[in-house]
Amino acid sequence: MQPSVLIVDDEPDNFDIIETLLHEQDYQLYYAPSGEKTLALLENFQPDTILLDIMMPDMDGMEICQKIRANPKWEAIPVIVVTALSAKEDLARCFAAGADDFISKPVNGIELRARVASMLRIKQQRDRLQGLLEFLQQNLQYLRSCIAYSLPHEFNTPMNGILGSVDLLIDGYEDIDTEERQELLQLMKGSAERMNGLIQNFLTYARLELTKTDLEQLEKTRKTRYETPTLSAIAGVAKHEAKQANRGEDLVCEVEEATLSIAAFDLQKFTETLVSNALKFSSPGTPVRVIGQFMNGMFQISVIDRGTGMTPEQIKSIGAYVKFDRSRNQQQGMGLGLAIAKTIAEIYGKDFQIHSDPNGGTTVQVLFPFVNI
Repeated sequence: MQPSVLIVDDEPDNFDIIETLLHEQDYQLYYAPSGEKTLALLENFQPDTILLDIMMPDMDGMEICQKIRANPKWEAIPVIVVTALSAKEDLARCFAAGADDFISKPVNGIELRARVASMLRIKQQRDRLQGLLEFLQQNLQYLRSCIAYSLPHEFNTPMNGILGSVDLLIDGYEDIDTEERQELLQLMKGSAERMNGLIQNFLTYARLELTKTDLEQLEKTRKTRYETPTLSAIAGVAKHEAKQANRGEDLVCEVEEATLSIAAFDLQKFTETLVSNALKFSSPGTPVRVIGQFMNGMFQISVIDRGTGMTPEQIKSIGAYVKFDRSRNQQQGMGLGLAIAKTIAEIYGKDFQIHSDPNGGTTVQVLFPFVNI
């Protein structure tokens, strides 16, 4: 979308000069010849920055700037005053009126382009921060309730395992034989690994959500040429997860060799969360299929299990800190796995779909772009 610049000057010739100086920039230029026309225009249109002449009849630039700053709808629009005034006192008055920057007359093309570009960057940053703030405000209450419900349980369980084992080692160290000590240390390690996994998932989800809601970062991520091989990031990770769950024989991996345009860590995390869920909610001895194949100019990843499925309502409510105990049809835990996979798909891919039968069986599919090497 083209950045817009409103030029306020009672002399049309000055607009022509500025238009000439900015003609190589990809800006939409608008013109207002007076303060009244400026305020009327702002009621229906908000530019990305304003070039405001100070010396004008009826309503000068100082007064216009003050009125802009007094209106909550307009106060965030950057204002550059264009003035022949050079005394420090005059410039101080401009800033006191709410100006963000100034350009001296006669206008220099290099200076004009640099200052306008600077103000547009500031406006872009403000818009990004405002978008993040609105996102946080909209989700804050929901996150509060979910975190208050899920985090204590999820963190207390492994913490109690660690502290309980430590207490036993301290209180009865001399009475515990080597084998029992080894068992307690293994319990502590397992609990610590579980807690570390929870923390890493939380940090991963936070990073992905910030990327998704920050339009500039999202565009940068999507334009980056990643080169991640499927055999290691999908097939390799899937086999590791199956082995960890002692279900190596249940895994059916049919992944074509390809290079995908997605960050390696995120593709690995996507595979890990989906395969881990499929193994968790299906019985030993039933297959978990991981399929990767070229389809419709993209690379489709599918994870299929024959375990307990989800209802349409559960699928719609997938989000952070909402996890389903499918065996009892209840929500519990942090539930970041599906939320992470869904967010990764939204950032890098398209057509994220979940097909599930509450009576048994779930298929998760997404399309990712591949790289022609």
